[in-house]
Amino acid sequence: AMRRMLAAWQRGDVAGALRWHLQLLPLARELFRISSPLPVKWALARIGHPVGPCRLPLLAPNDMDWGPLEAALQTAGVLPDVEAVG
Repeated sequence: AMRRMLAAWQRGDVAGALRWHLQLLPLARELFRISSPLPVKWALARIGHPVGPCRLPLLAPNDMDWGPLEAALQTAGVLPDVEAVG
């Protein structure tokens, strides 16, 4: 998605780049809603690139609501296609 946004911009397709930007913006907001690598690590694992747990002193909060980040990944179109995998 990021490559498509940049390619649209480089082609001079400002409207297309803006559409991609607006589609990706919720994901950027969710990835950095807290000042911690936890959302990024969770998202990477969710899309199939597990990077392991955070090291001390950071601990994954047990009560973290990952729903908004899951929705942002879906909106951005970066979740793996479950049907293609299965």
